[in-house]
Amino acid sequence: MILLHTGHEHLPLASNFADFLAYWDSALYIVIPIALMAALYLIGRWRLGRRARYAPPRKSRDLLYLAGILALVLALLSPIDVYAGDLFFMHMVQHLLLMMIAPPLLQLANPMSRILWAFPRGVRRRIGGTLNNAGVLRLAIQGVSVPVIAWLIFVVTIWVWHTPATYNAALASESVHVLEHLTMFGAALIFWWPVIGPAPVRSRMPHPLRFLYLFLALFQNILLGAILTFAQGPVYSYYEATPDHWGIDGELDQQLGGVLMWIPGTMMYFTALALLFFTWLEQEERRAKRLQEMEEARRKHLASITKESP
Repeated sequence: MILLHTGHEHLPLASNFADFLAYWDSALYIVIPIALMAALYLIGRWRLGRRARYAPPRKSRDLLYLAGILALVLALLSPIDVYAGDLFFMHMVQHLLLMMIAPPLLQLANPMSRILWAFPRGVRRRIGGTLNNAGVLRLAIQGVSVPVIAWLIFVVTIWVWHTPATYNAALASESVHVLEHLTMFGAALIFWWPVIGPAPVRSRMPHPLRFLYLFLALFQNILLGAILTFAQGPVYSYYEATPDHWGIDGELDQQLGGVLMWIPGTMMYFTALALLFFTWLEQEERRAKRLQEMEEARRKHLASITKESP
């Protein structure tokens, strides 16, 4: 039986996997925005697909976007969200989904054009006006996606929300918890922009600097994970009164959360670094091929001129 859960009341003691799957969140302020994100993309894709002068939509982009939506559903509506109120390590899983998985997937899909095409022509033109070279929204994105600014926003957001006072406040208050998730997700979108660079603001950061950008973020993630893993005593007092689901007591729960941030979180950064490296190699190979083709064309042109000359 599936039960809907809202608020911050502690759950009955869970002892098996069925207990975990039983509870799902039903908050409309979460359901509606996620459903709207999916609907706008799918409507825009359908409308673009009907226009003969546009290239057929790439299914890989659709899969990336829908995978990002699925990550948001898992983070904010699934049992992961419900048990995050009782277990620290579940909360860390939720944060990884919100900051390390959903944002890059959504940006890799490069969804702006499809979302715009979901709106009527007049609305689409007005929104498009804010995204042109002098548009307010474009200038705002350019401002916050400056690498130094984006990196600081991301790191400061993580560390502020993991201080005991703010973390406990988020668990005790639904409105503060919503603010936590909004700022984390927003900071992650900003953070990944200089690395991925979806429309309307393409990233011009050289690949070596993108490696450094991610490496520095990886280092602070390791530091925070290590602090939580090896902390002496409970860091977050809120969890001292929560049930020991599946026999996981407060000390083990805190260690699991720290390890999750430390090891899987670090692996996600390494995955991003590896994908970025292979993308860079592919771009360099294409560039070298173009230069070679241009050189061959130049030589052929010079040879033809030489043959034609008396």
